[in-house]
Amino acid sequence: MDNTRISVTLKHHLQLAFSPVAVSLPSSKDNPELEVYRPKKPVASYCQSIMAAAKGESLYLLKNDILCKSGAATLGFRSYPEDMLSGQKHYRSGVFCSIEAAKKSVAGACKLEDESIQALLLRPISQADNGYDVLLMPVNAEQAMFISVADKYETGGRTEISMATGFQGICGDATAYVLKTGSINLSVTGFGDRLRCGLDPDLMMVGIPENRVTIIAENLEKLGTKLLAKYKRARRGEIGEE
Repeated sequence: MDNTRISVTLKHHLQLAFSPVAVSLPSSKDNPELEVYRPKKPVASYCQSIMAAAKGESLYLLKNDILCKSGAATLGFRSYPEDMLSGQKHYRSGVFCSIEAAKKSVAGACKLEDESIQALLLRPISQADNGYDVLLMPVNAEQAMFISVADKYETGGRTEISMATGFQGICGDATAYVLKTGSINLSVTGFGDRLRCGLDPDLMMVGIPENRVTIIAENLEKLGTKLLAKYKRARRGEIGEE
């Protein structure tokens, strides 16, 4: 299944309001052909850029293109700033009631290794014709349910979700965690994520490793003629609940 068909399939069966976003980690920052996608000025945050890509933009980001230092560190561009490691940053912002709680949460957060990446390329999946590493989608609870069912359609089992609390939802939980574990993950995101990227109150962010995307899309097609179709008719009141 090519990426254009995957895009159409996901949008149709999940009834997405936004385009799924393909996140690529180029092995080098020296990509002259991608310079056309560099922002004219630094972006506020990675999460803001994800929503821009979900609305159709393509963005090529280097280390100094992301103003949010904690997000850039989570993604492996740099080290965490000292005020974050000490707990001061999140304590001052009110996410935690004590410096110790903030420090403990930052220490346990999921991040890529310092200086481990050189660049990020964000595109709607329909434009990702040369591959990508993880797919991100803003979804509501019902759409997240459909994705989870499609992911386990052939294997069964549980979907274990790992989330930070109140911070680093999109960069940490939906991106870094998925890249490190190779597992699908869902985040209710954080205060800063929502404010910076304008994420609607009813939306979350799901991250899917590239090697699961086609499987999920194919399973949604299978489910679309069976369980999902029946469920959607019942939701519209066309048939009784079974």
